Amino acid sequence: LDHGGYGRSPASLTAFDVGTGRLAHRFVFPAPVAGFGSMLNDFQVDAAGRYVFVAETSPLLQQPALIVYDTVQGRSRRLLEGHPSLAAEKLYINVGQRRMMLPGGLLPLRIAVDSIALSRDGTWLYYGAVSGSRMYRVRASDLTDEELDAGALASRVEIFADKPLTDGLTTD
Repeated sequence: LDHGGYGRSPASLTAFDVGTGRLAHRFVFPAPVAGFGSMLNDFQVDAAGRYVFVAETSPLLQQPALIVYDTVQGRSRRLLEGHPSLAAEKLYINVGQRRMMLPGGLLPLRIAVDSIALSRDGTWLYYGAVSGSRMYRVRASDLTDEELDAGALASRVEIFADKPLTDGLTTD
């Protein structure tokens, strides 16, 4: 997954055949899905290999989203942009005794949705902001349902659990 230099160049997803090393699949995300200021970060692929769920952190513009890419249809969609579950909270990231700051040292580093994980059965996508105190979940089938409008999808997001500041999820 290449975020294209924070969207200065087109973001893309590239897959290789591990046996041969040959290119197996490549998709370039259109600018309305992952344009300037975007940062495609962590991703999950469903068991069938059809859907790829991507955390779009948007560190520059602070407009995070979830992106769903359908490998069969060759289409991607930007979802839940503006939903509070994706946003960074006004929390401080500390490493040891050092507070992490943006370049220049004037503003604290706050990172929106970054961590995502599919449940082992593929039913739920769990996610949270690095600078967030909660983990959320939404049904993968709701994310892939193109008939759901933005409001209906947003209403299906659930708070799943409290969490510490983390950068990565997995399920077992």
